[in-house]
Amino acid sequence: MTRLTTTDEINAVLERYLNLTECILDDVVWRDFGTTIDLVFDNVWAEAWKLRQDVNDVRDPVVMRLYSVQTVRLDNALNDYMVAEPWMLDWGLAEVEWVEAVDVEGSPLAHGGRGIRRIDVKGWGARHLRAEFVDMEFVPSPDPDPTRGRFDPAVKRGIAATHVGLGPAASERPPRRKLP
Repeated sequence: MTRLTTTDEINAVLERYLNLTECILDDVVWRDFGTTIDLVFDNVWAEAWKLRQDVNDVRDPVVMRLYSVQTVRLDNALNDYMVAEPWMLDWGLAEVEWVEAVDVEGSPLAHGGRGIRRIDVKGWGARHLRAEFVDMEFVPSPDPDPTRGRFDPAVKRGIAATHVGLGPAASERPPRRKLP
């Protein structure tokens, strides 16, 4: 794979993926002692603004590997209900509105004249993930089974909440509490 070193190069690839609009941020994987991270998205598009026919059954991972990561920040914007009833969360929380790369001008984190870029993953509402890094590449998915994941038929109960670590199935949950 080719490392992308400018925001223009990164954004050109993102445009081919429709800036990952409506896709799901499936995973964030830390590598190389936290200096490299993979942002793993489940791509939902077959072509321009046309959903894949198998979107509910098969994952289509898009992996953005960020190198020389300097900062990572996630603003989840959880409300009182989400905090009180975390097992009610589903994949909608991880749905992406827009992904883009921007240059970070005058960053004290730049090394040897290599600029710093920031990837902005804008979720719906106030959810936002930002990561500053030196360069990145789109890499093939390390997942050997594209059917594994949030829609895995083996664990399907609507959404496979236990598979993605969002809590027990409805039949295993305690009764709902009312918020004060």
